[in-house]
Amino acid sequence: MGKRLIIIVFTLLLLPVFLSAEDTPQDLYKLSYNLYKNGNYGFAIEQFRKLISLYPNSQNARDAAFMSAECLYKQGEYEKAIPEYKGVLDRYNILEYRDTILYRIGECSFRLKTYGPASEAFKNLLDKNPLTYLAADAWFWYAEANFNTANYRDASSAYE
Repeated sequence: MGKRLIIIVFTLLLLPVFLSAEDTPQDLYKLSYNLYKNGNYGFAIEQFRKLISLYPNSQNARDAAFMSAECLYKQGEYEKAIPEYKGVLDRYNILEYRDTILYRIGECSFRLKTYGPASEAFKNLLDKNPLTYLAADAWFWYAEANFNTANYRDASSAYE
C-alpha cells in the first residue's frame, strides 16, 4: 500500500512536467502505458486519448485506442468499454487485437447480464477464429450466456 501511494504521489507531481513537454507519439504512449501499469487508469485514459487526438494516424494511436478501452474494462466500466472496443474495431483493422476485443466485448456484456450480446460476441469470435488461444474460454462463456437466456440446445452443444 505504501509503495503504491508513493507511485501515485510521484506520478501526480511529475504529470504536469510530462504534459507540458512536446511529446512524440512514442513518448505519450510510454507515459500512458506506465500510468496503466501502475493502476492509474483515469490518467492513462486521458493520455491515451490525448495521443489519439494529436496523432490520429500513428501506430501508437491505434494501440492507445485499444488500451483506453482496456482501462475502462479494468475500472469495471463495462457499459463504456463496449462501445470503446467496438470503435477500435470500426476505426482500425487490428487483427492482432481482434480476438481479445471480441472476447472482452463478450465478457463486458456477460458481466452486465446482457447475455444475448455476450453470446453473439463469443460466437463472433469463434466464427472468425476457431483456433484462437481464447477458444476454450470463449466456448465456456458462450455456453453460459446461452444457458442464461434459456437457449439450452446451444448451451448443451457448446458445453460438449
